[in-house]
Amino acid sequence: MTAQTMATTTSAVSSRVDWAPVPKVNLLPPEILEGRQFARRQKVLAVAVVATIATAGAVTYLAQGQVDSAQEELSLEQARTGTLQAEKAKYDEVPRVLAQVDAAKVARQAAMATDVPWYRFMNDLALSTPRSVWLQNLTVTIPAATGTAVASNDPLAPLGVGNVTVMGTASDYPTVASWLDGLDHVEGVDGTAISEASGNNDKPNIDFNSSGSITPDALSHRYDRKAD
Repeated sequence: MTAQTMATTTSAVSSRVDWAPVPKVNLLPPEILEGRQFARRQKVLAVAVVATIATAGAVTYLAQGQVDSAQEELSLEQARTGTLQAEKAKYDEVPRVLAQVDAAKVARQAAMATDVPWYRFMNDLALSTPRSVWLQNLTVTIPAATGTAVASNDPLAPLGVGNVTVMGTASDYPTVASWLDGLDHVEGVDGTAISEASGNNDKPNIDFNSSGSITPDALSHRYDRKAD
């Protein structure tokens, strides 16, 4: 009985319990542990340095690529600017030529300010002249400069840009009146009047002198500068 009990007790003591913690004891000297930790830190630092160098290299490469691209664009723009400057030089004369053309137009407008389409004036005058009227002398006076009113030979006539005087012969006084009325309907003529009309026994026809004012309607304005 005693021997069996002892065997049971010995068997229970020698059996291992898996869940029970097994105590461990590190017998390495502290210097070795510190050396191992230092070596691990060195490896981590070496990896960090390598990663930093790689990142810096990648950034430098990208930056250099951007610099090269910018330099290439700058070169292209400089070449394009040079081409444009060369093209611009071809047209340096254009502003001066345009200024000369503009000055010529101004001078022409001033010189031709009193231009009258005489073909129209003479045609209207011929159509308004009765058949029994013969014109002997026609004088039209228009000053070179416009803008100043010109008085007619007749003080009662309106002011205009010039004067017209006509000397002629008519068959009788009514015909002279008809001539005067016709002259007053010529475009560009206003304020017509008879300054003298006379006849005699030796010459049955009536000699007359008439006058009128040339109005701005007679001017052609074909040389006026058009508004931009």
